[in-house]
Amino acid sequence: LHRVDRRQRQMCIRDSGSTDRTSQILDGLVENSKIKLIRFNKNLGFVKALQAGIAKATGEYIARIDADDAWHPSHLEVLTRLALRRTDGVLFSSQAYHCQRLDGVRIVVGRSAQIEEAKIRQMLVKDNPIVHSSVLIDKAAYFQVGGFLTAYRWEDYYLWIRLLREGKFYFSGTPTVDYLSLIHI
Repeated sequence: LHRVDRRQRQMCIRDSGSTDRTSQILDGLVENSKIKLIRFNKNLGFVKALQAGIAKATGEYIARIDADDAWHPSHLEVLTRLALRRTDGVLFSSQAYHCQRLDGVRIVVGRSAQIEEAKIRQMLVKDNPIVHSSVLIDKAAYFQVGGFLTAYRWEDYYLWIRLLREGKFYFSGTPTVDYLSLIHI
């Protein structure tokens, strides 16, 4: 996040009962007035903490990142430009590099799928091709469809389906995210 262009952006960072050094690291970041730290004394669970952070955000768009992923410095700029050009869009995504960790080093092992707006609904019937850390969501549309719901195991997947009933999906083929995918053996 240090390298991401922060002009005209607010960051809401949620700490949901971390027990590691997260609090110390976040305290050092909060000196920037565009960073809003939302702390919870206990772990509320992923979706409830995410809902609380989004409720406090003041921008028109929502972008979130998983703790083990990394945004490239241009990530928000690429998606914001796409959103400003495509005003009928409610969900925007970029391509992501799939990475693995080997001896503490991130290694790129592939790329996420190229996604066309005309085919996204068909793709979502079979699988979720959208990397969560690669999205920008129209905040008004997010609230219109009820946001992330706790009753579903795949909260992002279900949100994408509901958002696409309200508007269009747009994709940038520029990789702007390193997505840490775990190897399951």
